[in-house]
Amino acid sequence: MFVHAHRAPHATQKQEDAADRHWSYKQFSTNDRAVRQHLTGKQALALNARWYPRLVNLDIDEPSRQAGAVFDRLLELGITRDQFVLVSTPRYRKNGNFRAYLKTELHGKPATAGLNQKVLAANFECEFNPNGNKVDRLPLSFDSEILDTDTHTIKNLTLQQKIEIFENLTPVEISALRRVQTIPAAVKVAPLATSGRRRKFVEEAEALKQYGLQSGDNRHEAQSKILFLLWLRGDHNNLEAIEFTKNWIRTKHNGHSNAVNRADWQRIDGEIERQAKSVFALVAEKFPDAVHNKLTSPTAADVADAAKFAPADAAKQKQFFKLLGVIRPVFHHEWITIRAERWRDDIASDSTYIDFQQELESRGLMIPDKHYIIGSKTRKYKFNFKLPAAAPLSLDGRNIDNYYEALKMVCRGDQREIHSLTGINRMTLWRNLKD
Repeated sequence: MFVHAHRAPHATQKQEDAADRHWSYKQFSTNDRAVRQHLTGKQALALNARWYPRLVNLDIDEPSRQAGAVFDRLLELGITRDQFVLVSTPRYRKNGNFRAYLKTELHGKPATAGLNQKVLAANFECEFNPNGNKVDRLPLSFDSEILDTDTHTIKNLTLQQKIEIFENLTPVEISALRRVQTIPAAVKVAPLATSGRRRKFVEEAEALKQYGLQSGDNRHEAQSKILFLLWLRGDHNNLEAIEFTKNWIRTKHNGHSNAVNRADWQRIDGEIERQAKSVFALVAEKFPDAVHNKLTSPTAADVADAAKFAPADAAKQKQFFKLLGVIRPVFHHEWITIRAERWRDDIASDSTYIDFQQELESRGLMIPDKHYIIGSKTRKYKFNFKLPAAAPLSLDGRNIDNYYEALKMVCRGDQREIHSLTGINRMTLWRNLKD
Protein backbone atom coordinates (compact mmCIF):
# COMPACT_ATOMS: atom_id res chain seq x y z
CA MET A 1 0.00 0.00 0.00
CA PHE A 2 2.71 2.49 0.97
CA VAL A 3 5.14 1.99 -1.92
CA HIS A 4 3.52 0.67 -5.09
CA ALA A 5 6.88 0.05 -6.84
CA HIS A 6 10.35 -0.53 -5.45
CA ARG A 7 12.16 1.01 -8.43
CA ALA A 8 11.96 4.40 -6.78
CA PRO A 9 14.68 6.88 -5.81
CA HIS A 10 13.88 8.19 -2.36
CA ALA A 11 14.95 10.29 0.61
CA THR A 12 15.37 9.32 4.25
CA GLN A 13 15.45 11.28 7.50
CA LYS A 14 16.71 10.13 10.89
CA GLN A 15 15.10 11.34 14.11
CA GLU A 16 18.11 13.41 15.11
CA ASP A 17 17.89 15.30 11.78
CA ALA A 18 14.15 16.04 12.02
CA ALA A 19 14.61 19.36 13.83
CA ASP A 20 16.85 20.64 11.01
CA ARG A 21 14.49 19.19 8.34
CA HIS A 22 17.47 17.46 6.77
CA TRP A 23 16.85 14.69 4.22
CA SER A 24 19.40 12.30 2.69
CA TYR A 25 18.61 11.74 -0.99
CA LYS A 26 19.18 8.25 -2.44
CA GLN A 27 19.46 7.70 -6.17
CA PHE A 28 19.10 3.92 -5.90
CA SER A 29 15.79 2.07 -5.49
CA THR A 30 14.05 1.70 -2.16
CA ASN A 31 13.35 -1.71 -0.63
CA ASP A 32 11.31 -3.54 2.02
CA ARG A 33 13.93 -2.76 4.69
CA ALA A 34 13.53 0.99 4.17
CA VAL A 35 9.73 0.69 4.43
CA ARG A 36 10.00 -1.40 7.62
CA GLN A 37 12.38 1.15 9.18
CA HIS A 38 9.88 3.87 8.30
CA LEU A 39 6.95 2.06 9.91
CA THR A 40 8.93 1.08 13.03
CA GLY A 41 10.16 4.64 13.61
CA LYS A 42 13.86 4.20 12.85
CA GLN A 43 13.76 6.70 10.00
CA ALA A 44 11.26 8.56 7.81
CA LEU A 45 10.90 7.75 4.11
CA ALA A 46 9.89 10.20 1.37
CA LEU A 47 9.09 9.73 -2.34
CA ASN A 48 8.15 12.08 -5.17
CA ALA A 49 4.78 12.07 -6.92
CA ARG A 50 5.73 9.49 -9.57
CA TRP A 51 6.49 6.80 -6.98
CA TYR A 52 4.27 7.92 -4.13
CA PRO A 53 1.60 5.44 -2.98
CA ARG A 54 -1.95 5.95 -4.19
CA LEU A 55 -2.63 8.52 -1.50
CA VAL A 56 -2.90 12.32 -1.62
CA ASN A 57 -2.84 14.71 1.29
CA LEU A 58 -3.86 18.26 2.13
CA ASP A 59 -1.19 19.94 4.30
CA ILE A 60 -3.01 22.11 6.86
CA ASP A 61 -0.32 24.40 8.30
CA GLU A 62 -2.66 26.89 9.98
CA PRO A 63 -5.45 24.81 11.59
CA SER A 64 -7.19 27.78 13.21
CA ARG A 65 -7.60 29.45 9.80
CA GLN A 66 -7.56 26.59 7.29
CA ALA A 67 -9.14 23.55 8.94
CA GLY A 68 -12.75 24.75 8.84
CA ALA A 69 -12.51 25.82 5.20
CA VAL A 70 -10.87 22.53 4.18
CA PHE A 71 -13.51 20.39 5.90
CA ASP A 72 -16.32 22.50 4.43
CA ARG A 73 -14.85 22.07 0.95
CA LEU A 74 -14.50 18.29 1.45
CA LEU A 75 -18.21 18.09 2.28
CA GLU A 76 -19.13 20.36 -0.67
CA LEU A 77 -17.26 18.02 -3.00
CA GLY A 78 -19.17 15.05 -1.61
CA ILE A 79 -16.23 13.54 0.33
CA THR A 80 -17.44 11.87 3.54
CA ARG A 81 -15.64 11.28 6.85
CA ASP A 82 -14.83 7.65 6.02
CA GLN A 83 -12.90 8.81 2.95
CA PHE A 84 -10.13 10.73 4.70
CA VAL A 85 -7.91 10.33 7.76
CA LEU A 86 -6.10 13.04 9.74
CA VAL A 87 -2.40 12.55 10.53
CA SER A 88 -0.15 14.81 12.61
CA THR A 89 2.98 16.43 11.11
CA PRO A 90 6.38 17.02 12.80
CA ARG A 91 5.13 20.45 13.93
CA TYR A 92 1.85 19.19 15.40
CA ARG A 93 2.89 19.49 19.05
CA LYS A 94 4.06 23.07 18.53
CA ASN A 95 1.55 24.51 16.03
CA GLY A 96 -1.18 21.87 15.75
CA ASN A 97 -0.39 21.22 12.06
CA PHE A 98 -1.78 18.08 10.45
CA ARG A 99 -2.60 16.48 7.09
CA ALA A 100 -5.77 15.01 5.63
CA TYR A 101 -5.05 11.86 3.57
CA LEU A 102 -7.37 10.56 0.84
CA LYS A 103 -7.25 7.56 -1.49
CA THR A 104 -8.38 8.62 -4.98
CA GLU A 105 -9.37 6.60 -8.03
CA LEU A 106 -10.94 7.03 -11.45
CA HIS A 107 -13.40 4.39 -12.69
CA GLY A 108 -12.06 1.91 -10.15
CA LYS A 109 -8.37 2.46 -10.94
CA PRO A 110 -5.89 4.53 -8.86
CA ALA A 111 -5.85 8.17 -9.93
CA THR A 112 -2.53 9.54 -11.18
CA ALA A 113 -0.70 12.38 -9.44
CA GLY A 114 -1.40 14.67 -12.41
CA LEU A 115 -5.13 13.99 -12.28
CA ASN A 116 -5.22 14.59 -8.53
CA GLN A 117 -3.44 17.88 -9.05
CA LYS A 118 -5.88 19.09 -11.72
CA VAL A 119 -9.07 17.98 -10.00
CA LEU A 120 -8.37 18.46 -6.29
CA ALA A 121 -5.62 21.07 -5.90
CA ALA A 122 -7.69 23.88 -7.42
CA ASN A 123 -10.38 23.43 -4.76
CA PHE A 124 -8.26 23.87 -1.63
CA GLU A 125 -6.32 26.88 -0.37
CA CYS A 126 -3.60 24.81 1.29
CA GLU A 127 -0.54 22.86 0.16
CA PHE A 128 -1.36 19.73 -1.83
CA ASN A 129 0.99 16.71 -1.87
CA PRO A 130 2.59 14.91 -3.58
CA ASN A 131 3.33 17.72 -5.99
CA GLY A 132 5.74 17.71 -8.94
CA ASN A 133 9.24 16.40 -8.35
CA LYS A 134 9.42 17.35 -4.67
CA VAL A 135 9.69 14.39 -2.29
CA ASP A 136 6.94 14.05 0.29
CA ARG A 137 7.04 12.14 3.57
CA LEU A 138 5.03 8.90 3.72
CA PRO A 139 2.47 8.63 6.54
CA LEU A 140 3.04 6.78 9.84
CA SER A 141 6.67 7.71 10.41
CA PHE A 142 8.24 8.33 13.83
CA ASP A 143 6.71 11.81 14.15
CA SER A 144 3.18 11.26 12.81
CA GLU A 145 0.11 9.94 14.60
CA ILE A 146 -3.51 9.44 13.55
CA LEU A 147 -5.81 12.14 14.94
CA ASP A 148 -9.45 12.17 15.96
CA THR A 149 -11.49 13.74 13.15
CA ASP A 150 -13.54 15.95 15.50
CA THR A 151 -11.11 16.98 18.24
CA HIS A 152 -7.81 16.75 16.28
CA THR A 153 -6.21 14.97 19.25
CA ILE A 154 -3.87 11.97 19.00
CA LYS A 155 -5.53 8.56 19.06
CA ASN A 156 -3.67 5.83 20.97
CA LEU A 157 -3.39 3.10 18.30
CA THR A 158 -1.01 0.27 17.52
CA LEU A 159 0.88 0.20 14.24
CA GLN A 160 -1.39 -2.55 12.93
CA GLN A 161 -4.50 -0.51 13.75
CA LYS A 162 -3.03 2.52 11.94
CA ILE A 163 -2.29 0.46 8.83
CA GLU A 164 -5.81 -1.00 8.88
CA ILE A 165 -7.31 2.51 8.97
CA PHE A 166 -5.44 3.41 5.77
CA GLU A 167 -6.30 0.09 4.12
CA ASN A 168 -9.99 0.54 4.96
CA LEU A 169 -10.26 4.10 3.59
CA THR A 170 -13.17 4.32 1.16
CA PRO A 171 -11.72 5.51 -2.18
CA VAL A 172 -12.77 8.89 -3.52
CA GLU A 173 -14.15 8.45 -7.06
CA ILE A 174 -12.85 11.48 -8.98
CA SER A 175 -15.57 11.34 -11.62
CA ALA A 176 -18.32 11.42 -8.96
CA LEU A 177 -17.14 14.57 -7.19
CA ARG A 178 -19.57 17.46 -7.24
CA ARG A 179 -18.52 20.51 -9.23
CA VAL A 180 -17.83 23.40 -6.85
CA GLN A 181 -18.09 27.01 -7.98
CA THR A 182 -14.82 28.61 -6.81
CA ILE A 183 -15.08 32.00 -8.55
CA PRO A 184 -17.27 34.54 -6.71
CA ALA A 185 -18.80 36.91 -9.25
CA ALA A 186 -18.06 39.95 -7.09
CA VAL A 187 -14.29 39.53 -7.20
CA LYS A 188 -12.60 42.08 -9.45
CA VAL A 189 -8.87 42.19 -10.06
CA ALA A 190 -7.27 45.50 -11.06
CA PRO A 191 -4.60 45.59 -13.76
CA LEU A 192 -0.94 45.49 -12.71
CA ALA A 193 -0.33 49.14 -13.65
CA THR A 194 -2.73 50.40 -10.95
CA SER A 195 -1.54 48.13 -8.12
CA GLY A 196 0.13 50.96 -6.19
CA ARG A 197 1.80 49.99 -2.95
CA ARG A 198 3.07 46.50 -2.21
CA ARG A 199 0.20 45.66 0.16
CA LYS A 200 -2.37 46.41 -2.51
CA PHE A 201 -0.38 44.45 -5.06
CA VAL A 202 -0.22 41.44 -2.75
CA GLU A 203 -3.99 41.57 -2.20
CA GLU A 204 -4.58 41.61 -5.96
CA ALA A 205 -2.09 38.82 -6.59
CA GLU A 206 -3.61 36.69 -3.84
CA ALA A 207 -7.07 37.21 -5.39
CA LEU A 208 -5.73 36.11 -8.76
CA LYS A 209 -4.06 33.09 -7.20
CA GLN A 210 -7.28 32.04 -5.48
CA TYR A 211 -9.95 32.88 -8.06
CA GLY A 212 -8.11 32.90 -11.39
CA LEU A 213 -8.51 35.18 -14.43
CA GLN A 214 -11.41 37.64 -14.34
CA SER A 215 -11.10 39.17 -17.82
CA GLY A 216 -9.83 38.27 -21.27
CA ASP A 217 -6.93 40.69 -21.56
CA ASN A 218 -4.78 40.18 -18.46
CA ARG A 219 -3.34 36.65 -18.72
CA HIS A 220 0.25 37.80 -19.29
CA GLU A 221 0.08 40.36 -16.47
CA ALA A 222 -1.63 37.84 -14.20
CA GLN A 223 1.17 35.32 -14.74
CA SER A 224 3.73 37.99 -13.81
CA LYS A 225 1.78 38.79 -10.65
CA ILE A 226 1.61 35.15 -9.61
CA LEU A 227 5.35 34.64 -10.19
CA PHE A 228 6.27 37.83 -8.33
CA LEU A 229 3.99 36.84 -5.44
CA LEU A 230 5.67 33.42 -5.19
CA TRP A 231 9.09 35.11 -5.19
CA LEU A 232 7.93 37.65 -2.60
CA ARG A 233 6.56 34.93 -0.29
CA GLY A 234 9.87 33.06 -0.55
CA ASP A 235 8.28 29.59 -0.52
CA HIS A 236 9.03 28.63 -4.15
CA ASN A 237 12.28 28.48 -6.08
CA ASN A 238 12.44 29.23 -9.82
CA LEU A 239 11.44 25.76 -11.06
CA GLU A 240 8.69 25.33 -8.44
CA ALA A 241 7.21 28.71 -9.35
CA ILE A 242 7.16 27.79 -13.07
CA GLU A 243 5.39 24.50 -12.32
CA PHE A 244 2.88 26.21 -10.01
CA THR A 245 2.06 28.94 -12.55
CA LYS A 246 1.62 26.43 -15.37
CA ASN A 247 -0.83 24.45 -13.24
CA TRP A 248 -2.57 27.67 -12.16
CA ILE A 249 -3.31 28.91 -15.70
CA ARG A 250 -4.57 25.44 -16.69
CA THR A 251 -7.00 25.18 -13.80
CA LYS A 252 -8.03 28.82 -13.23
CA HIS A 253 -8.17 30.49 -16.63
CA ASN A 254 -12.01 30.52 -16.33
CA GLY A 255 -12.30 30.67 -20.12
CA HIS A 256 -10.88 34.22 -20.26
CA SER A 257 -7.83 33.47 -22.41
CA ASN A 258 -7.93 32.92 -26.17
CA ALA A 259 -4.51 31.22 -26.07
CA VAL A 260 -5.78 28.75 -23.47
CA ASN A 261 -9.00 28.13 -25.37
CA ARG A 262 -6.88 27.31 -28.45
CA ALA A 263 -4.75 24.98 -26.26
CA ASP A 264 -1.62 26.91 -27.31
CA TRP A 265 0.32 25.47 -24.38
CA GLN A 266 3.72 25.65 -26.04
CA ARG A 267 3.44 29.42 -26.32
CA ILE A 268 1.97 29.84 -22.83
CA ASP A 269 4.59 27.64 -21.15
CA GLY A 270 7.37 29.48 -22.97
CA GLU A 271 6.02 32.83 -21.74
CA ILE A 272 5.84 31.60 -18.16
CA GLU A 273 9.43 30.32 -18.26
CA ARG A 274 10.71 33.66 -19.62
CA GLN A 275 8.69 35.62 -17.06
CA ALA A 276 10.02 33.46 -14.23
CA LYS A 277 13.58 34.04 -15.42
CA SER A 278 12.98 37.77 -15.32
CA VAL A 279 11.41 37.73 -11.85
CA PHE A 280 13.82 35.34 -10.15
CA ALA A 281 16.98 36.73 -11.77
CA LEU A 282 16.51 40.45 -12.42
CA VAL A 283 14.11 41.23 -9.59
CA ALA A 284 15.98 39.04 -7.09
CA GLU A 285 19.18 40.93 -7.97
CA LYS A 286 17.44 44.23 -7.28
CA PHE A 287 16.01 42.99 -3.97
CA PRO A 288 18.71 40.69 -2.48
CA ASP A 289 16.87 38.53 0.02
CA ALA A 290 18.41 35.13 0.69
CA VAL A 291 15.07 33.55 1.55
CA HIS A 292 14.12 33.72 -2.13
CA ASN A 293 17.09 31.58 -3.15
CA LYS A 294 16.15 28.08 -2.04
CA LEU A 295 18.93 26.49 -4.10
CA THR A 296 21.98 26.84 -1.85
CA SER A 297 25.44 26.41 -3.36
CA PRO A 298 28.10 25.29 -0.86
CA THR A 299 31.58 24.42 -2.17
CA ALA A 300 34.44 22.13 -1.13
CA ALA A 301 36.12 25.09 0.59
CA ASP A 302 32.96 25.62 2.65
CA VAL A 303 33.26 22.07 3.98
CA ALA A 304 36.79 22.78 5.22
CA ASP A 305 35.70 26.11 6.74
CA ALA A 306 32.80 24.44 8.55
CA ALA A 307 35.16 21.81 10.00
CA LYS A 308 37.49 24.56 11.29
CA PHE A 309 34.60 26.60 12.72
CA ALA A 310 33.85 24.09 15.51
CA PRO A 311 36.25 21.10 15.64
CA ALA A 312 34.55 17.93 16.89
CA ASP A 313 31.13 19.65 17.16
CA ALA A 314 28.95 18.11 14.43
CA ALA A 315 25.90 20.33 15.11
CA LYS A 316 27.78 23.64 14.83
CA GLN A 317 29.69 22.45 11.77
CA LYS A 318 26.40 21.64 10.03
CA GLN A 319 24.97 25.04 10.94
CA PHE A 320 27.98 26.95 9.63
CA PHE A 321 28.01 24.83 6.46
CA LYS A 322 24.31 25.59 5.87
CA LEU A 323 24.90 29.31 6.52
CA LEU A 324 27.71 29.46 3.92
CA GLY A 325 25.49 27.74 1.37
CA VAL A 326 22.64 30.19 2.02
CA ILE A 327 24.67 33.41 1.79
CA ARG A 328 27.02 32.43 -1.04
CA PRO A 329 24.58 33.28 -3.91
CA VAL A 330 24.15 36.84 -2.54
CA PHE A 331 27.53 37.32 -0.88
CA HIS A 332 28.48 40.13 -3.29
CA HIS A 333 26.10 42.39 -1.34
CA GLU A 334 27.60 44.18 1.66
CA TRP A 335 24.47 43.61 3.75
CA ILE A 336 22.55 40.36 3.34
CA THR A 337 18.91 39.91 4.32
CA ILE A 338 18.08 36.65 6.12
CA ARG A 339 14.58 36.14 7.45
CA ALA A 340 14.03 34.48 10.83
CA GLU A 341 12.28 31.59 9.09
CA ARG A 342 15.46 30.90 7.12
CA TRP A 343 17.56 30.82 10.30
CA ARG A 344 15.10 28.43 11.94
CA ASP A 345 14.25 26.15 9.04
CA ASP A 346 17.28 26.03 6.75
CA ILE A 347 20.33 26.95 8.84
CA ALA A 348 19.65 25.87 12.43
CA SER A 349 16.45 25.09 14.34
CA ASP A 350 13.90 26.83 16.57
CA SER A 351 15.89 26.02 19.70
CA THR A 352 19.44 26.66 18.42
CA TYR A 353 19.44 29.51 15.90
CA ILE A 354 19.68 32.35 18.47
CA ASP A 355 22.68 30.72 20.18
CA PHE A 356 24.30 30.26 16.78
CA GLN A 357 23.74 33.92 15.88
CA GLN A 358 25.21 35.03 19.22
CA GLU A 359 28.30 32.87 18.69
CA LEU A 360 28.85 34.35 15.21
CA GLU A 361 28.58 37.85 16.68
CA SER A 362 30.88 37.11 19.65
CA ARG A 363 33.56 35.75 17.31
CA GLY A 364 33.30 38.82 15.09
CA LEU A 365 32.15 36.85 12.06
CA MET A 366 28.76 38.56 11.74
CA ILE A 367 27.43 42.06 12.44
CA PRO A 368 23.64 42.54 12.62
CA ASP A 369 21.96 45.73 11.47
CA LYS A 370 21.97 47.96 14.56
CA HIS A 371 19.10 50.07 13.24
CA TYR A 372 16.74 47.10 13.02
CA ILE A 373 13.26 47.67 14.52
CA ILE A 374 11.36 44.49 15.36
CA GLY A 375 8.44 43.98 13.00
CA SER A 376 9.39 46.81 10.64
CA LYS A 377 11.44 44.88 8.10
CA THR A 378 13.60 41.82 7.60
CA ARG A 379 16.90 42.03 9.43
CA LYS A 380 20.17 42.42 7.52
CA TYR A 381 23.61 41.07 8.41
CA LYS A 382 27.20 41.85 7.42
CA PHE A 383 29.72 38.98 7.39
CA ASN A 384 33.41 39.57 8.19
CA PHE A 385 35.00 36.81 6.16
CA LYS A 386 35.67 36.04 2.52
CA LEU A 387 34.03 33.46 0.28
CA PRO A 388 36.23 32.84 -2.79
CA ALA A 389 34.30 32.01 -5.95
CA ALA A 390 34.18 28.27 -6.66
CA ALA A 391 31.96 25.70 -8.34
CA PRO A 392 29.28 24.32 -5.98
CA LEU A 393 29.33 20.67 -4.97
CA SER A 394 26.72 18.86 -7.05
CA LEU A 395 25.43 15.34 -7.58
CA ASP A 396 23.21 14.36 -10.51
CA GLY A 397 22.58 18.01 -11.31
CA ARG A 398 21.51 19.14 -7.83
CA ASN A 399 23.57 21.19 -5.39
CA ILE A 400 24.48 19.32 -2.23
CA ASP A 401 23.23 21.01 0.94
CA ASN A 402 23.70 17.98 3.22
CA TYR A 403 26.89 18.30 5.29
CA TYR A 404 27.58 14.56 5.47
CA GLU A 405 27.01 14.09 1.74
CA ALA A 406 29.43 16.96 1.12
CA LEU A 407 32.00 15.38 3.45
CA LYS A 408 31.74 12.07 1.60
CA MET A 409 32.26 13.81 -1.74
CA VAL A 410 35.21 15.94 -0.58
CA CYS A 411 36.94 13.07 1.23
CA ARG A 412 35.97 10.45 -1.38
CA GLY A 413 34.02 8.45 1.23
CA ASP A 414 37.09 7.78 3.43
CA GLN A 415 35.78 7.88 7.02
CA ARG A 416 39.29 8.15 8.47
CA GLU A 417 39.95 11.24 6.39
CA ILE A 418 36.56 12.68 7.37
CA HIS A 419 37.31 12.08 11.06
CA SER A 420 40.75 13.69 10.70
CA LEU A 421 39.21 16.75 9.00
CA THR A 422 36.25 17.28 11.34
CA GLY A 423 37.18 15.63 14.64
CA ILE A 424 33.59 14.36 14.89
CA ASN A 425 33.02 11.24 17.02
CA ARG A 426 33.55 8.08 14.95
CA MET A 427 30.22 6.57 16.00
CA THR A 428 28.37 9.74 14.93
CA LEU A 429 30.16 9.64 11.58
CA TRP A 430 29.39 5.94 11.09
CA ARG A 431 25.70 6.49 11.89
CA ASN A 432 25.38 9.36 9.41
CA LEU A 433 27.60 7.98 6.65
CA LYS A 434 26.59 4.31 6.61
CA ASP A 435 23.80 4.83 4.04
